[in-house]
Amino acid sequence: MRKHAFVDKDDYIKKVMIYQDNEGVYIFQYDTIDDTHCNWDLWFPSIDEAQSFCEKEYFIGEKNWIIIDDPKEGCFHDIIEDIKIK
Repeated sequence: MRKHAFVDKDDYIKKVMIYQDNEGVYIFQYDTIDDTHCNWDLWFPSIDEAQSFCEKEYFIGEKNWIIIDDPKEGCFHDIIEDIKIK
């Protein structure tokens, strides 16, 4: 599962993405709204904890999330477009 949202209330973080795999949940943080590699990431054991963090830290509610496809196998997790890892 992946989804992303734009951040309005932070000077440095402009976009976040949540990516859940079988080892946990990552929050990728970006200093741009462009589709590029993240600048920072965080790890959480559950989706609820990750979403709660985004709600408290960035004021992102459920309606703000944009659901996107999971990355294809062998592609980067933090970029929306499917780009193969070399």
